[in-house]
Amino acid sequence: MLTDDINLEVVVPPAHEPLLTPEPTKEDKRVAQNKSPILMNVCEEQTKFHRDDEKKCSKYKFEYGNTAFGNGSIDLIRSRPSLRPNPRRYKKILSWQELNNLRVDQEWDTIRHPYVLHFINQKLLDCAGFYTAHITVATLLFFLLAWHIISPDIIKDVLIFIMTAAVAFVLVLKCTTKARHNLVSPWFVLGSAFNYLTYAATFAYIIIPHVAKFDDENMKMKKEIIWSLPIFAIISTWLNLLYVLRKTPFGIYVLMLTRIWWSFLHIAVIWIPTLITFSFVFLLVMRGSGVPPWPPLSSDSTDFHNATFEILQAITKTSTMMLGEVDANAILETKKWIPSILVLVFEIITVILLMNLMVSLAVGDVDDLKKEAEDTILKIKLNYVIEALQLREEFNKVYHLEPATSKNGLVIHDNGKYLLREVDFEKTNFVDMHEDVEDNWWMIYSKWLIGLDMAVYLQNAPPVLQQP
Repeated sequence: MLTDDINLEVVVPPAHEPLLTPEPTKEDKRVAQNKSPILMNVCEEQTKFHRDDEKKCSKYKFEYGNTAFGNGSIDLIRSRPSLRPNPRRYKKILSWQELNNLRVDQEWDTIRHPYVLHFINQKLLDCAGFYTAHITVATLLFFLLAWHIISPDIIKDVLIFIMTAAVAFVLVLKCTTKARHNLVSPWFVLGSAFNYLTYAATFAYIIIPHVAKFDDENMKMKKEIIWSLPIFAIISTWLNLLYVLRKTPFGIYVLMLTRIWWSFLHIAVIWIPTLITFSFVFLLVMRGSGVPPWPPLSSDSTDFHNATFEILQAITKTSTMMLGEVDANAILETKKWIPSILVLVFEIITVILLMNLMVSLAVGDVDDLKKEAEDTILKIKLNYVIEALQLREEFNKVYHLEPATSKNGLVIHDNGKYLLREVDFEKTNFVDMHEDVEDNWWMIYSKWLIGLDMAVYLQNAPPVLQQP
């Protein structure tokens, strides 16, 4: 029989010690709800700022972590302690999902924070090679089509086929990725459908002449189809080239053209009825004058085809007159009161009033766009970064791409030049951040082609930043 007393004690952990699995924080709940965990205070905590008045530059340090920067995600260790390593101790701070959530939630103050802007700019610079290839293919395809229409041959056929197949394959990957993540919008569907029609018309224009037979009863219809295909292909390829160039330094002019086009659609309610009115008036007055393109009296107006073509010619001629080329001599030669008065009224209403209205609206739109260009271009390039990171994530599942190294230091000079540096975030000083701009030719080209103008964007950066 044991005589020793055995004392059993139950060890109760203190109430203040955390559990093995931490309670979900506010940011954890936001992640579970598919909302962005990027808050302004998170950006500020992971950013250090120093102003060097002697060197006339501003220096930034960012804490992006050491993992997953290449595929677009940045991990941050939880500040809450745990009793043992926990697989949930990491949370993604930046990824294409978070950038997309910020865009959808219109969190532009957070997007314009140096912490996020620096990440977006590095991803843009990483995409410079792919974007250059995209511009090159789109430009070559446009000029090859134009050249092929004048001088077709088998070599141009093969080149056009290969380039069209390449861009079509990239579009298929892009559509598949967006559909997998439920990010397909009506505008994306419309744009993709237009691109597919462009590629289909290009393929048909190249292939049909080699496979079609022109010795049957449908020869006339086949020739008309082949004649119309290059017209649609060259116009749509030109529009696609303008769309691709939006992210270049010349993108502002493409945006101006688009803005003026939308303004014209707004006043089309006035322009189109005015055009139709004077087209029919001049058609009635000038019929039988013997001056082209007005029809002679002997023309058969009861035939639908002839009547429609006469109306089309009258509208085309009148629209040319509305641009300032009135060419009133043929009308004045009729030596009648009503045609002369109509020409005078037409000049006042269309050439003076309506055209000046369109010019004033276009000038106002261009001025407004110059003020909004910074935000508009940032939205376009943010969308491009999100799509690029999505494609990289899909390729990484198959090819296991190597992650890109992160440069978490940024030096911006007062003259607008900036450089990227790899620095130690934990150091309290900024001695390791050299101010000399020593970019190679590729980095200079990448910044010019697609990089953000960091000096301009950071003028409106949040003032509350960590000081060293």
